[in-house]
Amino acid sequence: MRGMVVFVGGTDTGVGKTVVSAAITAMARRDGVDAVAVKPVETGCPGRPGKRRPIDGRFLRLAGGSVLPEASVSLVTLGPPAAPSVAARVEKRPIRLLSLKKSVQELGTRHDLVVVEGAGGLLVPMTSRTLQIDFVASLGCPLLIVGRTALGAVNEMLLSLEAARARKIPIVGWLLNRSGGRFGLAERTAASEIARFADEPFLGILPPIRGLSVERGEFGSLADDAARGVKWRTLLKRIEEMDG
Repeated sequence: MRGMVVFVGGTDTGVGKTVVSAAITAMARRDGVDAVAVKPVETGCPGRPGKRRPIDGRFLRLAGGSVLPEASVSLVTLGPPAAPSVAARVEKRPIRLLSLKKSVQELGTRHDLVVVEGAGGLLVPMTSRTLQIDFVASLGCPLLIVGRTALGAVNEMLLSLEAARARKIPIVGWLLNRSGGRFGLAERTAASEIARFADEPFLGILPPIRGLSVERGEFGSLADDAARGVKWRTLLKRIEEMDG
């Protein structure tokens, strides 16, 4: 089993990639899998240059049992809340994709499963020449796509799936995140409408998690609540089949 890698990409920013990545890592570890999570690039990090505090990265580190040093989880931390390419340009810190790729691959030699969380949507630019989805393709690992249940979810997910297929990226499946708030007609029908046009497996809807706070590093009832809506065992099995 050692050496599996899965990339958790989103249809947009704020769709729940961090929570899903943490849940995969925590669920796998609960089943005895040596799983860790990494976020190659995180923008919008508070603090001074050189001392940025990676909010998402710290949450992922906790999900992985804190076995990795923070620098191995949060590889590039940038202050401006913008696309990685823009944030890096503002801070004059070039993002070196080959170095990020090598870091992920190195973790894969030491752990059973490496969960890689993306930054923003799949087609966000990482550098002036490379989109995030092309970085995913270079990793050669399977992709899980996370989307929202809100109005617009159908279009966002189908576009993301199409972009991944065009690059021949193996797709583990897709899931939606219901973070709370309105759950009207658009939210209730999003998954079924996407499934009409997507051949890739639908892995469920992540329900609102009681007591969860990524900012404070509080998991609340993540394990129990997440298990109610998402087919985690199916997801982990597909990762193993596609990258094991």
